[in-house]
Amino acid sequence: MPEYKVYIEEQEYQVDADFQNEVTIDGKKHKIDLVKLNGGQYSVIFDNDVYEISVIQQTDLLYTINAYNESYELVIEDERARLLKKFTKKEDADKKELIIKAPMPGLVLKVEVGVGQSISAGTGLVILEAMKMENEIKSTRNGIVKEIKVVEKMAVEKGEVLMILE
Repeated sequence: MPEYKVYIEEQEYQVDADFQNEVTIDGKKHKIDLVKLNGGQYSVIFDNDVYEISVIQQTDLLYTINAYNESYELVIEDERARLLKKFTKKEDADKKELIIKAPMPGLVLKVEVGVGQSISAGTGLVILEAMKMENEIKSTRNGIVKEIKVVEKMAVEKGEVLMILE
């Protein structure tokens, strides 16, 4: 069952979704039915209450939810996002350089950027194959690619430096 950490207005929730019209939020089961209307509009039945919402995806993890003239910032982290966060240390993010490390062992399938390239938050940097799945490693902030430490078809270990951004 996929597990997520969901942050709404700085409040953290543990969410387990089975995609069978049921979710568990902080250990409590809830019935849910979600119907996509058009664009980012949805009709949601949550524990027999009906909500009409719009969802705007800002980045891979950040969403804006609008419901009944209220707006909420929602961050959804899956296991992959938590691993990336763990391997992009806060002290690295505060420095001028950002060191991008492999969140898991794998094979570099593609390097999507070049040295000197200007990038923005959310830009794909490297595609890493691990356990027969392709994982795109994305930038967490704007910057310039200073150094690339890997090449395509190269095997990497967990925690190995992939590239450095400034």
